Amino acid sequence: MADLDPAVAQWAAAVPLEHVVRELETLERERLRLDARIALLKRHVGLLSAVRAFANGSAAPLPVPSKRDAILRVLAENPTSALKLSEIREELVRRGWLAGDRRSVHALEVAITSMARRGDLRRVRRGLYELAPPPSHEVAA
Repeated sequence: MADLDPAVAQWAAAVPLEHVVRELETLERERLRLDARIALLKRHVGLLSAVRAFANGSAAPLPVPSKRDAILRVLAENPTSALKLSEIREELVRRGWLAGDRRSVHALEVAITSMARRGDLRRVRRGLYELAPPPSHEVAA
């Protein structure tokens, strides 16, 4: 194995690794907060555009997000708290993104279960979900 360049070794020894890791974790939490804020602002832009179009007589139907995107939007708007499955369902129905019938509710349950398995969101306990935390960046010693 080749020897490490002394300048590189000196640099590596001088960098406060713990500080860098803490800063990275802080920035990832901030990114989640910003992503939630961006999602909310995009929703507002869409809503304002639709209201203005309606007022001008040129209203077009609002696009309905995919089930996955709709679930993530609702969770992103509540980044500091987990939501019950029933709360997610009620919000999707309220927004017109999900029908309230049994078949749609079952499809929502299946989608949320799949998303939790994939790591898109985290199951806190039965029937309670939140956005998935950012991936941890553990550094090997």
